[in-house]
Amino acid sequence: KGEVKPNYRRLCVDQLEVGEEYGVVVNSIAGLIGYNTKLVVRVTELIPLQFKVLGQLSALDGLGQNVTARQTQRIVISLNKVIQKSYGLHAVHYMVGEHHNQEELIWVIELNTSPKDVNLQVLRGIANSIHNALAKENITYRKSFEKPHTLAPIFSFVAPGVFLGANLSNAHCLDFSADGQRIKHLLNQAKQNVVKLRAARIKPVVKAF
Repeated sequence: KGEVKPNYRRLCVDQLEVGEEYGVVVNSIAGLIGYNTKLVVRVTELIPLQFKVLGQLSALDGLGQNVTARQTQRIVISLNKVIQKSYGLHAVHYMVGEHHNQEELIWVIELNTSPKDVNLQVLRGIANSIHNALAKENITYRKSFEKPHTLAPIFSFVAPGVFLGANLSNAHCLDFSADGQRIKHLLNQAKQNVVKLRAARIKPVVKAF
């Protein structure tokens, strides 16, 4: 799931930079034919070339929103720095899935404390920050949520230990299971210790003439 842009630029080894992430393309000897493996790596050394395999390029796109793991990871890491400093909170684990019948994007975020002990406005701010950051970074996501019929994502905040109890503490952050089965399993594990809310709608961009 998910696609690399068809006009991607192929680089030679001497054009790579340490710390950057790249998609792996296998070329013919002459370089006229290239096969996109959709494998994502992070370069750790240039001489000799060493890299860490991050996994396959993948996205949740059943609802046309193209949510990728790398996008969500960057956003959650950045958000953690802010909420840790301001509120002593951080997201320990999270998972994103889709509910196709209701046409909704759904998040489960495990905090380092019970969500019922956190001010509701703080939780709402976290949900809106993630939603808006994805819209800013991902034009496909923004356009999807600018449509009048598209509901903003649902965020469920759960207490520490829910992911571990559901045996999902090491699971992929995107739920590709049928109709969000892993998400449902997490919410069942959370029982009553969950706070659920919907993010605010994204305001359409008004272009100046």
